[in-house]
Amino acid sequence: MPFLRIHDRLVLSMWLQVFLYCVAGFVALFVLADLIEKIDNFVDHKATIGSVARFYLFKIPEIVRLTLPVDVLLATLFTLGVLGRNNEIVALLASGVSMMRIARPILGLAAACVVLSAALAEKLVPDANAHVARIKRVEIEHQPPVDAPVRTSFHYRGANGYYYFIQILDTRNQRMTGVVVHQSRDGRVIQRLDAESAEWMRDHWEFRNGFLRTFPAEAATASSDDPGGLHEPVAGEKAEPFYGTRLPDLVETPEDLARLEPDADAMNYPELRRYVDRIRASGGNPDDYIVDMYTKVSYPWTSLVLALLGIGVSSRKKKASLSSGFGLTLVICFSYLGLTQIGAALGKNERLPALFAAWIGNILFGIAAAALMSRVNR
Repeated sequence: MPFLRIHDRLVLSMWLQVFLYCVAGFVALFVLADLIEKIDNFVDHKATIGSVARFYLFKIPEIVRLTLPVDVLLATLFTLGVLGRNNEIVALLASGVSMMRIARPILGLAAACVVLSAALAEKLVPDANAHVARIKRVEIEHQPPVDAPVRTSFHYRGANGYYYFIQILDTRNQRMTGVVVHQSRDGRVIQRLDAESAEWMRDHWEFRNGFLRTFPAEAATASSDDPGGLHEPVAGEKAEPFYGTRLPDLVETPEDLARLEPDADAMNYPELRRYVDRIRASGGNPDDYIVDMYTKVSYPWTSLVLALLGIGVSSRKKKASLSSGFGLTLVICFSYLGLTQIGAALGKNERLPALFAAWIGNILFGIAAAALMSRVNR
C-alpha cells in the first residue's frame, strides 16, 4: 500500500497550493496596506528605498505568523469546497471513506502549521522585530539607536527587585549621574538609594555622594514605578549619608542599562517569563506581559482550531461557493481577532484570569468546531 492514497495526495496538493498562494497574497496585501499608511512618514524622513525594503523584509516573519490561521482556514474551505462541487467527496463517501478520513491530511498540515507558528514566534520573529524597530528608528527616522552611548532620563527594571531612574548614562566612560535606585521585595520598597553619580568599577557600581534609606516592614511605601516617591520621611526608616558605597546584589552592567526595556514583540516565551519575574520582584504589575506570555503559547494552536472549524463548516449538506467561502473566512477570522483582543484587554485589566484571557478565542471557537465536527460523517 502506498504511503499516501490517491485522495490523500489530491487533498494535500490542492491544500498546499491554495495555502502557499494565501501566504504570498496576504504578505503582499499587508505590505501594500502598511506602505500606503506609512508612505508620508517615509517621504517626510527622506527614507531610502533600501531602508524601506529592508524594513518590510524583516516584517515578513511576523506577517506570516499572524496570518497563518487565516491561510489555514481559507485553504481548508477552498479545498473541501472544490472537492464537494466536483462531487469527489460524494464519491469517496459512497466508497466507504469517511469525512474525517478525507480531512486527515488537512489536520496533519494544520498541526504542522502549529509547529511552524511556534517556531517563528520563538526563534525568528523576536530578532526580526528587533531589526524592524532599529531600522525604523535609525535608518528611517534618523534617531540615535536605542543602545546609543549616552541615554538621558530613563527607567530600567533590573534583577533582584531593583528599579532604576537615571538622569544621564554615558557608557563611554561607564558613568551615570542623577541616580535613584529602589529595591522592592514582596510588593513593597525596602530601600532607596539616591546618588549624585555612580561609576562602574570592573564588576560593580560605586555610588558617590548620596543617601541610602531603608524602610521598616510596616511602613507605607510608594510604587517602584514612581521613582520620585518616598520624598517624605517614613516612621522607623533609617537614612545614612555616604560618600562612596555599593549595593552587593546589583548585577546590571553599563551595557545592560544602555538597552531599552524589552518589548513583548521582541521577546520569546522564556525571555518574557524571566521579565515577568523581574517585574514581580521589583514590585511592578506584570499583567500585560503575563497575557502576552500566555498568548505566545495559545496563538499557534489557532491554526488547528480553525482547520477543524473549516472542516465542520465544509461538511454541511449545503455547499458554499468560493466567494461565500472567502467571505465566511473573513467573518470567522475577524470574529476571532475581535474576541481575542477583548479577552486580552480584560486580562490586562485584571477582569479575567490571564490564562483564560489568552485562550478565550481558542476555547470558544474550539467549542464551535467540536459542535460542527460532531455532525461530520466519520
